[in-house]
Amino acid sequence: MVTQSTDLGKYLLNVHLIDGVSGHVIFTAHHRQCSGPVHVIHSENWIIYHYLNVKLRRHELGVLELYQNSDSENSTIWSSLKSPPKPLVLKQSFVFPSSITSMATSCTSQGITHKDIILGLPSGHLISLPKMFLDPMRTLEPTDYGSSSGIAPYVPVLPINSTFFINYNQTVDRLFGIETSPSGIESTSLLLAHGIDLFFTRVSPSKSFDVLADDFNYVLVSSVLVGMLCVAVVTRKLSSRRMLKAAWQ
Repeated sequence: MVTQSTDLGKYLLNVHLIDGVSGHVIFTAHHRQCSGPVHVIHSENWIIYHYLNVKLRRHELGVLELYQNSDSENSTIWSSLKSPPKPLVLKQSFVFPSSITSMATSCTSQGITHKDIILGLPSGHLISLPKMFLDPMRTLEPTDYGSSSGIAPYVPVLPINSTFFINYNQTVDRLFGIETSPSGIESTSLLLAHGIDLFFTRVSPSKSFDVLADDFNYVLVSSVLVGMLCVAVVTRKLSSRRMLKAAWQ
């Protein structure tokens, strides 16, 4: 839940994480001199939200990730009325060079594929930003854990590469919503952006690892399979003939 206060001209943005079962407030992030509009997405154990930093006159993306605390009880008997141990919350903020009109995350049927954050810009463009850029474990100085886990050092400004654009020159006029859905292929997520126009496409955050390329040589593979089948049949007949000849001796 996001709340905003503008009393006496002091902008205060609060992001509350609330347990949907017990109603307890798990964590609250305070952002002073910040205001909306706020766009929030939630997936797995993380929350990403976009807001405006009024003091520095820039747009930012905040990320919260929840992990089980080391002193949490691992028990099969529990009560929803009892307040559970609060999780460990990691948070970080990044500068995003533009305002947005909508935000969503890619999704697949099994959840194996990496996540991408889909951002809709006021210009009608769509950007697919890898979730690894919004990792709260990114630190200014490289660490052994970060190097072994492939976590890049912290950089305040998120890079916007031209390859991140999904729709290129096919903009969506007055874009105000993005919907994603799993497809029948684990590597691919379906995306529908809607405004005055509609834009439908597929995104593959981890590349098409389970899809054959367009230039795949079907003829070569078929020839190899037919050749191996012929060799197996001939070898079987020669083996049976040899066994029969040996039996008559």
